[in-house]
Amino acid sequence: KTFRDLLPFVWLFCPTSALLQQPRAGFTALPLANSQQQLFRDLAGHARLPDLNVDLGKGVSSRGLIANRDLRIGETVLAVPIEACLCVQRRGSVSGLQGQTDLTMEVAGDLREELPGDAWRTITWDIRLALGLLEATSGNNLGTPGELWDGYFHLLPPLHRGPHIPLVLPPALLPELQDLELTRRAERMSALLQDILPECTDPFCHPAGANGGPPRMQSSPLHWALAQVWSRSFTCGDDIDSFAFVPFFDLANHKDIPNTNFTTEIHPEAGVECFVLKALQDIGAGEEVTICYGSHDPARMFELYGFGGNGPMKVRVNDDTVIHLRPPLDDVTDDGDDDAAPVTLEDMVCGAGDLRALAVDSPSNEASCDLILDALEDIASAWPTTIEEDEELLTVLQEQSSKSPEDDDEGPLPSIVQFRLDRKVRHGRLSRAFRKLSTDMDPKL
Repeated sequence: KTFRDLLPFVWLFCPTSALLQQPRAGFTALPLANSQQQLFRDLAGHARLPDLNVDLGKGVSSRGLIANRDLRIGETVLAVPIEACLCVQRRGSVSGLQGQTDLTMEVAGDLREELPGDAWRTITWDIRLALGLLEATSGNNLGTPGELWDGYFHLLPPLHRGPHIPLVLPPALLPELQDLELTRRAERMSALLQDILPECTDPFCHPAGANGGPPRMQSSPLHWALAQVWSRSFTCGDDIDSFAFVPFFDLANHKDIPNTNFTTEIHPEAGVECFVLKALQDIGAGEEVTICYGSHDPARMFELYGFGGNGPMKVRVNDDTVIHLRPPLDDVTDDGDDDAAPVTLEDMVCGAGDLRALAVDSPSNEASCDLILDALEDIASAWPTTIEEDEELLTVLQEQSSKSPEDDDEGPLPSIVQFRLDRKVRHGRLSRAFRKLSTDMDPKL
């Protein structure tokens, strides 16, 4: 398959499609950028934030939080009372609602109560929190406070605009990930949602399902809510069994080395427990405020957030062994450039645990290196497009996007192609490094 085979998807999923620009009757479109800034300030007032030293603005890559004054290291950037958040325990009890719709009460029971028995192992905390988010943003004044959550719905991306993670992709686009494991996980979760909560996958059970986008690109309100939870929820401090959807925090963009970190504490002036963003360094007025979403491998980052990230790559070397590999800092050329910094097996295999796992099947470094190289070659042989074809397709998509209005969404295909292209580039760097390492170990090769 070449990039030309995907051009029909370019028309369907890029902003040239007029369908993307026409909300269905009965619901308003997402507010424009300047309206979002005012909405952000209004909702912050409803939430009674004890500290608000940020505004909503244009970040480096997308909409984000911007410091509205100079901040010193250790200073509180933003504080959100826990009572304004949607929280969930691992066994399924949700707090932060002041009521439920008849539909959710009928199909999911009282969200305030724990799930019976071992039901929480199937209907996991993230699904329960997604149901809570659907309720809070349903327009029925069910959040706490209701004015906050009914309005906050308009600060969340509409169903067809992202995050463009595998869970919400149309089935026709899942193969374009060129990652069978990601595709299967998305299909399994989608089937589970349809099986246990079919009523909540009806497009018209929630405003999210009617907020624009072509029908072929729609998933469901429950898929949308779960995608928001995956990409925007936090653990509640040191309590690993409690999780929260924290309004305003979720608008901060990711950076591998962020300038803030979040914690929970009793606010010294408000006297209530809050989620707090603390400055890790001095932040100037007008500078973007960032957090680190995590250090997952690129495939997991894309599954949760819609972008790949720079974490180590997960590679399955056989049925029982999965290891994590980091590309060398300096690329190794195919012609064996001796100027590149020397690398070792320990440089690229992350952690002693991964090295021990390799030793089970290959006690020598030479055998381990060959085992990894074989696994990398098997992965590359399954890709239906090359780096060059992906680069060509991405160029077409970017040119298409540049001709569209600034506030238009470019659709999921650019994110997909960027993800698989980045993966192939990193994979190539690893393959070249392990090939050179193998040759150095055995000069006869």
